[in-house]
Amino acid sequence: MFIYGLSRGITYEWLKDELVNRAQNAVIKGFKGLTQVAIDYKGNVYGICGGSAYSFTPQYYKDELLWITNDPHGIGIVLLALIELDEMLKKESHSNWF
Repeated sequence: MFIYGLSRGITYEWLKDELVNRAQNAVIKGFKGLTQVAIDYKGNVYGICGGSAYSFTPQYYKDELLWITNDPHGIGIVLLALIELDEMLKKESHSNWF
């Protein structure tokens, strides 16, 4: 979600000028981390927390919620992040960052 938000903020010039360079670096670092840890070569997205009900015990959140591969709400934000990253790179002409 940070990749999405920061990329969109850069593309639409919502960020102050002095923050743009730091935000760009954070986006690129986040993208590299995402592709190294959570997305495999086939495009599967790992480490998505499953939807949860409300619970009164910490054990539910710690032990009963499992990670899900390719859960739709996780894939959705990854796709949005990549679209915004692509838009940012087109605008900023930083395609050589990768």
